Parts: sequence; structure tokens; C-alpha cells
Amino acid sequence: MSYAIKCLCRLTFILALFGSTVVGQSVWTGNQSTSWSNALNWSAGVPNSTVAAYIHGGTVRHPVVTGAASCLDITVLTTGTLTVNAGGVLSIHRDSQLDGVLLGSGTYKVTGGAYDSFVWSLAGAANLEIAKTGGKTAWITGVLRTTVLTTLTSGVIEFSYSGAFDCDGAFTWTGATAGLSMPPINIAGSASFSANFAPANGVITFDGTTSQSLTSTAAFGPTFYDITVAAAATVQFNAPCFIGRDLLVDGTAVL
Repeated sequence: MSYAIKCLCRLTFILALFGSTVVGQSVWTGNQSTSWSNALNWSAGVPNSTVAAYIHGGTVRHPVVTGAASCLDITVLTTGTLTVNAGGVLSIHRDSQLDGVLLGSGTYKVTGGAYDSFVWSLAGAANLEIAKTGGKTAWITGVLRTTVLTTLTSGVIEFSYSGAFDCDGAFTWTGATAGLSMPPINIAGSASFSANFAPANGVITFDGTTSQSLTSTAAFGPTFYDITVAAAATVQFNAPCFIGRDLLVDGTAVL
């Protein structure tokens, strides 16, 4: 049997063992317009929950999401630009690497219950929502920067050692579950945490330059590991909370 035939047999066995479905990818071309939902602007049609989106910077027109859109994975290179307008929601069902220019005041939503999600990077979006279902995990593997609102609604939130949130706006933790690893979360706006927030490690730093508030939807408040109030920050604690280790106040804490 020739080497080529042996390789083909091995590939056939692997596909049979792990499933023969090859996930598609569609590359943004912008041939017709800036509309995300126009199939003629993509190399293989409009991405959806089973088709990945790939956006680079080599096109004259950049994609704009104006309503509801979805993709399996998304990659925006550092040279690429993506706009999600006000009221628009881009639902990402698996992995995302958003290194490019992210415009608009819409929402990037990491969702779905078919896969765990790896969020490699988010270079500065307005709104981010993580809402995994079916007990799936969102792995935060890079620094995620948001300017308006970060909402963690459902699923398990797990961080790698290089993962972090840098939130210039508000931060809301509603129904998600903290995983085993919780590196720093920096919050410049107000924050609300549910009882689901009970990490085994990690520091929450309030670093805003205007007055911030900490509230909770739980009767007895969330459980923090460490809290730091940065030198320029003023934080109003409007709910009871438990701190497992340290409270460091370089700024002003109003209890």
C-alpha cells in the first residue's frame, strides 16, 4: 500500500471517529456594500451559528451589523474593522479573536450551548454579554476591554493566567458561575454582582475617576476574594458583601 493511500485511510478513520462535518468559514470581501447580512459581501455566504467569520483589513468596505447576526467563530485581524450599530447584536457561538477596530454601540454576545467558548481578545467594544447555556464554559484567555457595559448572564466563566476584564463602563454579573481561576477585573463604572459570584481567587479593582457604586441582587451579597479601591476612585457600597481576604482602599470607600 502506498504512503498516500495509508494517509487517506488514516484520515478517513479519524473523520469517522470524531465526526466528518467540517465547519465552514466565510471571508469578508465587501464586494457589494457594508452590510453583514448581504451574502454577496462574503466568500461563502453570510456566517451563521455553524459558519465562522473572518475579517481582515484588505477591503475597501468594512462590515456593519445593524440588527441580529450570528457566527460560529469570529476573527477580526488588527488591520480589520467591524461595526455593530446601536440595537445590533452579534451572537458568537464558539470562539472569538477580536483584535481589530471595533466600532458602534451594539453588543457582542458570546452564547450557545453546543460548545465551550474561547475568547482570545476583545480590543475595545462598547458592550459585551456572555450567556453560555447547557453548562458550557466561556474561557477568557486575553484582555477584554469594553467601554459601556459588560454583562455576564449565564454559563461558567473561567480565566487563563493571561485573561482579564478591563471595563471602562459598568459591569454586571447576574447568573454566571465563577470558575476556579479569576484573574483581575478592573471596573471604572458602577458594578452589580449576584450571589453566583463567589470566586476562589482574583482581585476586583475599582479604578474610575467619577463616583462608582457596588450593588447586589442577592439578599446577603456576593463573596469577593480581594477588593481594591484605586487612588482616584470613590466607591459607594450599597449592598452587603463578603470579602474572603483583603480590602485595600487607596481611594475612598463609602460604607
